[in-house]
Amino acid sequence: MAQISSLFVRKVIAAASDSLNKPSLLREMGVDPDAALDFDMLVSEERYYDLLQRLAETEAGPVEFHLRAGASMRCDEYGVLGLAWKSAPTLLESFRRAVRYAELINGTRLYSVHEQEDTVLIAMDREARSPGVRLSNEAAMASFLALSQDSVGRAFAPLAVHYRHGPPPGSASHYQQHFGCPVHFSSQFNALAVPKAVALEPNRLGDTAMSRFFEAQLDHKLATLQRDISFEQRVQSQISAALPTGVPKKAEIARKLGLSDRTLNRRLADEGLSFQGLLEKSRSALASGLLEQSHYSLAEIAFLTGFSEQSAFTRAFKRWNGLTPQAYRQNE
Repeated sequence: MAQISSLFVRKVIAAASDSLNKPSLLREMGVDPDAALDFDMLVSEERYYDLLQRLAETEAGPVEFHLRAGASMRCDEYGVLGLAWKSAPTLLESFRRAVRYAELINGTRLYSVHEQEDTVLIAMDREARSPGVRLSNEAAMASFLALSQDSVGRAFAPLAVHYRHGPPPGSASHYQQHFGCPVHFSSQFNALAVPKAVALEPNRLGDTAMSRFFEAQLDHKLATLQRDISFEQRVQSQISAALPTGVPKKAEIARKLGLSDRTLNRRLADEGLSFQGLLEKSRSALASGLLEQSHYSLAEIAFLTGFSEQSAFTRAFKRWNGLTPQAYRQNE
């Protein structure tokens, strides 16, 4: 199962309703409420998405806690990555560091930067496959804006925010109030659009020498991560991330890994692996993790693992594990 920094858990719980028992929620997520913030401490991504959904259900009125959590982010809380971000010469270079080192945050490549004539977009390639992921995607854009403003040393309004998912029920005016710009739902991408002039301004603490120093540390961490994670695990991680939108094609996974289709075939053959075998293994692992660590219904888990029908999922799960999904969940 994919993991993310416990920083995000702390932030969303802090921003949620004060009627909640927040220390208890932190402990439930495996986070010591009395311990110092540790960006490198990881928690299950699926449990985090489940937490977001649960917190949203406690909100009275428009759901905004996740936007408040995103707005509270500061570069210094992101460890070495945050230091590399804020010491980059410009905001555009900060965005490029986020793209380059994203695997240190969530184990996969999610981000991209797109330069247009008067605009710079930082985009995120993640489908809103569940209410929790939708909330996470929305919070991510609020985080990008907060980190950007922290870097340049002043508040500024983005040009637009884009989300691939549809608008929430009722009014969505609080999104525009939060971001101070048009917010577009059902777009072709998730992205924060900032004026190119702002993206090219010097960062408040921009320092080329310091930035290179922090980049060297991040390069070492990234190399260690990629060395510690086998090629098989990297392929499985990309497959698992793609499953909620349907069973991925081999060419799609090759592209996400930065490989040609031919190179992926060769690497798999060299390790005695097959794409179909890893696909089955990924579906099995994702299904087991969702049954253990979330409150998703069986129909939802079937969808999230790439099955169009719950009956087909049940048959496949029993083939993989010797138990029906219901029996597996009861045993856990």
